[in-house]
Amino acid sequence: MCIVLSCRTGGRYFCRNYDRERSLTEKVLVSPRHQVLRFLDGTVLEDHLWMAGTGVAPMGHPLFFEAFNEKGLCMAAVSFEGYAGYSDADEGHLVAAHEMILYVLSRCSSVREARELLSDVHVVDRPFSNKIPSYPLHWMVSDGNGSIVVEPLDGRLVIQDDPAEVMTNGPPLRYHLDNLENYMHLTCRSPRNLLPEELRSGLTTRGRGAMGLPGDYSSVSRFIRGCFVKYNTVPETDTELDVERMFHILEAVAIPRGCVELSNGVHECTRHSVCIDAEELVLYYRCRENSQICVVDPRRTDVDGTETVSFGMISVPQFLHQNRGGVT
Repeated sequence: MCIVLSCRTGGRYFCRNYDRERSLTEKVLVSPRHQVLRFLDGTVLEDHLWMAGTGVAPMGHPLFFEAFNEKGLCMAAVSFEGYAGYSDADEGHLVAAHEMILYVLSRCSSVREARELLSDVHVVDRPFSNKIPSYPLHWMVSDGNGSIVVEPLDGRLVIQDDPAEVMTNGPPLRYHLDNLENYMHLTCRSPRNLLPEELRSGLTTRGRGAMGLPGDYSSVSRFIRGCFVKYNTVPETDTELDVERMFHILEAVAIPRGCVELSNGVHECTRHSVCIDAEELVLYYRCRENSQICVVDPRRTDVDGTETVSFGMISVPQFLHQNRGGVT
């Protein structure tokens, strides 16, 4: 299912929960400036912006789930099952769904440039290979000025501003934004008691301002909950504490294993969470099995190289024994 959010209070962060019923052996990937990238429309890029994010790299080719480039532009793909309507065009600027992140981040420095680039693009339903099919997707693109959501609807690409800077799954973004109005009463403050004086018990419970905040794991509820938590958390002055804040936001919309059972009896859950510091160009992640925050700095790799650099995600549980010494 997944959720993506951009947060521009404190630092500038682009965050994502990756929710899926099984692992794809995801890795942190870096696509260096001189890696040859070939696209469906025949374009071949031999020199481009370096990119980094999480995903898989079949035959060394990076397929990003979310990523950022050296200019701090960020982009993520999220499942849009039941709503994605790809183009059936066979000419023009054709881009396969799995290419979209590479197509944009390899050449764009801002949301404005991305919007212009995508204005005449046809996103088509083409698999990467016989073993890797096409998926129904939509995308969020973010920079320091805001975010857009890009959705393939009824064969055309709809590009919209996303003032909430949050994206989950279907329905389309317009529904989610309109639905926010149904929760206009939610607040982090204690609500005013409007009961007649004789009916007031005098008992108080903190947190009542958020009564009615949806707690289920549907995409509609996670959108509302993600907005509420994102807009009410308090920025930290220390970068590491602020990154911790981002992971606390992601925790509020994470799916524990066992809480969402699919028709085949397996469970969808949050496999890993990612926080991209889009100012410092550093990627933080943690896995379902290992809640320790791990850090990858792409600039400590050969960003002028020609091949994908990958880092396996550390998913082994680690415990710090305070009175025994060491980490296990």
